[in-house]
Amino acid sequence: MVTINTINTGTGTTGQVLTSNGTPNAPTFQTGSATSVKLTLSSSDIKSLNGTPIELIPAQGANQVIRVLGVTSKFVYGGSNVFIAAAGQTVQIYYAGTSSIALLTTVFNGQLTAAASTFQASEVTGVINNKAVGEIDNVAVMVNNPVANEITGNAGNDNEIIIEAVYMVGDLS
Repeated sequence: MVTINTINTGTGTTGQVLTSNGTPNAPTFQTGSATSVKLTLSSSDIKSLNGTPIELIPAQGANQVIRVLGVTSKFVYGGSNVFIAAAGQTVQIYYAGTSSIALLTTVFNGQLTAAASTFQASEVTGVINNKAVGEIDNVAVMVNNPVANEITGNAGNDNEIIIEAVYMVGDLS
């Protein structure tokens, strides 16, 4: 015979999540908090992103999943010359270990060859449904160029991209 204990957790409000309070305490609704991170990619960083991806958000530990809510970026044109980006070359944000789970596949697509500073805001477009636990559990969020050839140009090395990502961490233990 199986005994099932039920716990009345009360009712949460908008923006709250059900959070563990440790054994033997009952879970309660608490306000979820988003965190932001800012990263500046130098011209050298951008031109080597295929071979050297850069960590945007570090892995958070076992049973922790990073949920990126949105990204705002600024392409800062240094004034001397633009990048040269071949077909398909972008700066993408993805879960480490598998670029097949790209969170934003078109980030900075038009910015790379621009001769002016521009802003871009993006909602997350990647789909993480039906992925193996190891593909998104305790995994960092990275920035890279998914095309085998590196981005070139900007001989003056004076262009940069500033990325700010807003995210939440889900505890799935």
